Amino acid sequence: MARPIPRYAPVTTATRPSRFNVPPSHRDPKGARGDAISNRDIVYSNRDIVWEKPALPSRHTIHLVNPQKGNTVTDTTETGRARLSLKHAIGEAPDTLLGMNLDPDRIEGAYGIQSDRLDNSHFMPPADQMGIAEGWTAERSSPPHGGFAGQHFALVSGVSGPGRMVQMISNDAGGEVGIVQTNVWLRAGETLTLTFRAKAQFDTVKLRVGIRSVTRYADDYASEVIELTPTEWGPYSVRINVPQTDDKGVVFVKVQGRGRVWLDQVHLAPEGSQVLRSDFSERVETLRVPVVRFPGSSGITHHWRMGTGPSWARPHEGKSPLHGFNQNSAFGTDEYLQWCEELGIQPQITVNISTGSPEDASEWAAYTSAWYTDRELEPPIIYWQLGNEPWYPYDLAHTTPEWYAKILAAYVPGIRANYPKARIVAMGGQHTFFDNDSFIYEDQDREIGRTGTRLPWRQRFLDAADPEHFDVLGMQIYKHLWDEDPVEEYFGVFAFAEELEGDLQRAANDVQAHGLERKLALTEWNLWMHANKWDGREFFEPYTLNHVLYFAEVMRNLVRNGHFELVNFYCLNGPMRIFDVVGPNMEDTDLAKVYQLYRPALPGTSYELDLESPVVEGRQLDAVSATALMQDGSDGYLFLVNRDPNRVVSVDLDGLTADEAKWLEADSPRDRVSEFDDSAAVLGKSGSEVQLQPASVTRLKVHRS
Repeated sequence: MARPIPRYAPVTTATRPSRFNVPPSHRDPKGARGDAISNRDIVYSNRDIVWEKPALPSRHTIHLVNPQKGNTVTDTTETGRARLSLKHAIGEAPDTLLGMNLDPDRIEGAYGIQSDRLDNSHFMPPADQMGIAEGWTAERSSPPHGGFAGQHFALVSGVSGPGRMVQMISNDAGGEVGIVQTNVWLRAGETLTLTFRAKAQFDTVKLRVGIRSVTRYADDYASEVIELTPTEWGPYSVRINVPQTDDKGVVFVKVQGRGRVWLDQVHLAPEGSQVLRSDFSERVETLRVPVVRFPGSSGITHHWRMGTGPSWARPHEGKSPLHGFNQNSAFGTDEYLQWCEELGIQPQITVNISTGSPEDASEWAAYTSAWYTDRELEPPIIYWQLGNEPWYPYDLAHTTPEWYAKILAAYVPGIRANYPKARIVAMGGQHTFFDNDSFIYEDQDREIGRTGTRLPWRQRFLDAADPEHFDVLGMQIYKHLWDEDPVEEYFGVFAFAEELEGDLQRAANDVQAHGLERKLALTEWNLWMHANKWDGREFFEPYTLNHVLYFAEVMRNLVRNGHFELVNFYCLNGPMRIFDVVGPNMEDTDLAKVYQLYRPALPGTSYELDLESPVVEGRQLDAVSATALMQDGSDGYLFLVNRDPNRVVSVDLDGLTADEAKWLEADSPRDRVSEFDDSAAVLGKSGSEVQLQPASVTRLKVHRS
């Protein structure tokens, strides 16, 4: 439905809402991300500014202002006017411009995408002072007094196999002693399976497992007693019919009477479920994501063999050396390839060149080829990306461009031999550092931190590399934007998008200067405004209108550039996830909404446009930017961004007729967007004119008239 044009009006208040003031009912059930758990729960504020939408009679008088600095953008003009027409085709834009990353470090946990409801099912260290793995707590059911005398817990390595930890529970006091995990969400009517591997020591031991409410002495929702022997590990499985909904359920594993038990792992998941949550996979399928990189970003030390074979026998990969999150081996090569096959996704594999080896990569390629042939499937073209960001010092594979060329020479022949349909992605950042422990990000012209020296990396790599060792040249670019002044922050979105356009063109120029016919890849990108490793919110980036506008501008740059074959947004999961997950709830973020807006247009043919646009008052910035993607020469899509935060802009479509309009807008640039599809409200009667709402992204379905 249509609604009045939004107005951005500042108000100052004596008491301001904090972005961390979240109602207790919405707070993090696991304590991993502090108080702010999702976009919908975060109220953005600056020290002296909050934004609200005033109910004023004039529809088109909008103010975006920082009263503290006197920085004001004001325009009382009701509308601006622009004109647009198609000129000629530029080139083909593949749907792989809308690829994604899947981060193996962020699959489990309260905000994870795995079906398993439990944290740290594999008993990863560290242990607490009682010897219990993190995420679990000791509990003694009876006798009710006496503390934990005569009871012992320990986290031990190697008892059930190499590379795995086990939780030992020893009860010498009688009664019931064990471990519990709290804040486990349960839904009435669902059937769950509690699976575990366990073994008794010395003699048979009775183990009682089940679920209950947080009220300690309430009746169990469900439980079962299993007799363990010292002769075998199991596995064991208990089917549970959940009788009632509980967001703070408790899972317990307890030794009845005297005895000692070794627990290898404990899982609680819906009956018959896969490793990844079904609602997550359904959303990915709905988006029709064309290509997914795995492992993405943080999985730069992923050892593929740890993710093969029976899940119960897989060793633990430990914590990521990059961010310190648990690396989950439950979702490995088999699960990834099967998931891609079921959802129609093209695989993109990141090869570990930091702690791996050429032989390891070659065998991974052979394993992947056999996976398809064993199932009588035609092996698809798979992108094999060599490393992550070898030009950055934080990367464990950080090296010189000359040595990176040698790494390709060592790795690529074996991959190509064992997977003939491999398409090799070599990584080529523009610059590396750095002197005296100081650095500048390669993708920014402005300095970050102390003064350092920028040294060329990509050009030196192209000088040294054998062109036969790569098919696509990749890069990863984040822009980092936050400004206390919301006006400058808003217009910074467009400045950084323009800066990125220059970064992309420089990469194309470098390839052409070396006489190479190679396409480009942007294997990670995003606008980084809030998240950091120490935010107490699991490295969380809440998406807003500013991010949506940046996405639209970047897509325009990529489509017009014409040199890009592969682009992976960061990320499907993890800190910059496009689906926000909190316990049982999963919802689209603003990035999922803008992704859905663009997905129908790709693949398509990009067209050069003749665009006459007014400028934003007080800024050397065209009010309108446009992207045209035609799909059969006469029908297609037009994407229009109104950069002016204060004016409606009417656009005359010369030679085009629009019959459908959808757009995204928000009450302020720091708010979440809303979707609208009232075509009659913004299209003229003939379909040759459209009204663009202030600070909005509009998609038109058009055909040539």
